[in-house]
Amino acid sequence: GLSTATDVLLRWKDVNGNPSMTRLSPTIAAADGTSATLVLPREANGAYRLQVFGSASQPLLQIVPTLDGFDVSGTQTSLVGSGFVEGGGSYAFQGLTLADTSTDGATDVYYSDVQNGRVYFNNTASQHGLGTVSATTAGGTSEALNLNFLRMPIGTPGDVAV
Repeated sequence: GLSTATDVLLRWKDVNGNPSMTRLSPTIAAADGTSATLVLPREANGAYRLQVFGSASQPLLQIVPTLDGFDVSGTQTSLVGSGFVEGGGSYAFQGLTLADTSTDGATDVYYSDVQNGRVYFNNTASQHGLGTVSATTAGGTSEALNLNFLRMPIGTPGDVAV
């Protein structure tokens, strides 16, 4: 019974960690009504069941986070991508894993060009090695993004080999 007029409810969390819901309609549907294509908004994140009015079926949709780039400004590091979940993600740097389990702002999911498109590490990623970073949410784990910088503890290093 799927058509382009079918209402599908998509759940996700906003940048404050609040539950949100969006109504979507398929862009394409098979003539026999057995399949349809949904275009998801970029703010979609996490792993939630899709709902269609009148249907008992609720398939699980997993939004795997993506990492497209990073910014470094002073002691502030941020990752750019999609699918980040405020209070529900972890970030694995070389030698450091940060769990974002609250909405206190220490690790802060924020807007980039869209909601849930950037995560700021407000001095929480103060020390990590040279290598990759990946993001994990209930939706899955991103591909690793190669970082070309490292963070050392504040102070003067005694020896640095390159």
